[in-house]
Amino acid sequence: MRRGLGVVLVGAVILGAGGTAVALDWLKPCTDWLGRVPSTVPDPTKGYVFVPMGKCETVLAIDTKSNRVVAVQKAGDGAHGVAVLESGAVFVANSKDDTLSLLDFSTDRPPRTVTAGDYPLDVVSGGGGAVYVATWKGDTVEIYDAAGQRRNSIKGGDPTHFAVSPDGSTIFLAHWGESRVTAHEATTWRTIFEVPAGKEPVHLTVTPDGRFIYVTNFGSGDVTVVDIPARRVVATVPVGDKPLGLIASGDGRRVFVAVTGDETVAVIDVESQAVTRRIKADGEPQHMALAGDGRTVYVTMPHDGRVDVFDAVDLEWRARIETGPSPQQLAPRYGDR
Repeated sequence: MRRGLGVVLVGAVILGAGGTAVALDWLKPCTDWLGRVPSTVPDPTKGYVFVPMGKCETVLAIDTKSNRVVAVQKAGDGAHGVAVLESGAVFVANSKDDTLSLLDFSTDRPPRTVTAGDYPLDVVSGGGGAVYVATWKGDTVEIYDAAGQRRNSIKGGDPTHFAVSPDGSTIFLAHWGESRVTAHEATTWRTIFEVPAGKEPVHLTVTPDGRFIYVTNFGSGDVTVVDIPARRVVATVPVGDKPLGLIASGDGRRVFVAVTGDETVAVIDVESQAVTRRIKADGEPQHMALAGDGRTVYVTMPHDGRVDVFDAVDLEWRARIETGPSPQQLAPRYGDR
């Protein structure tokens, strides 16, 4: 069961909209960013979005003011999940070679590589300073310190992706094959509660006020809405075929869902818990991140080799950033912009 997501996404490359053309886009040579841009960002205190390039074994830094790739560093094979620590260190989960890359875009020191469990898919850091890694095929949650030293390994229950509460105290985890979501203390990993989700829950986002968590259910084509203080499911919102990444707007009024199979972004109104609009995407959207301004949303289009940008207020597409094939998850560093 744990291999289901990868199989489906590979099938989407071959059989998705555009057929062979999509497959060819996916197989295009990697852009030689290592020879075109520096390894460090111009100003580490400013705002960036970091995106691992799964096929190309690199991580790109996108400047959120210019919407340009301004730096690149080497990562591992199948670079997928990414997290930015308070220190500015960037942790990357490399799913195909079972490693973590520890990057620092403020210096030109070479990246460190740490051995992880089987198929590390996502990585996150809570307010307690620990770094958590979901090893999907290894069926564990591994706990590291900020230096990359493994401290513990806990049976994970088919873990895929994490989300963190706004105050950093709680980490939420989707359990793909078990159709459930769990909440844990960020400092101890003690389970606070668990709730049912739809079929194959995969990605999560928390509203800025910490009230709701939204969970995409890849297999059932809907989003589970959990009231965090009440510890219960309060809505199930149909969104379309194969939803993946999602993000709440900065004002907490909307949640945006990448509906890969329909090539749209579904807009959920938080007050009514219903889809109020669908934004047509030029490609198959997968992952999302929100810039520090609270309204600029970055969306990966892995099969088309780019990251697209839209405005969370007027719901218009604003920019297209050519990255090369296979941009994966996104992690922002807000800075002072």
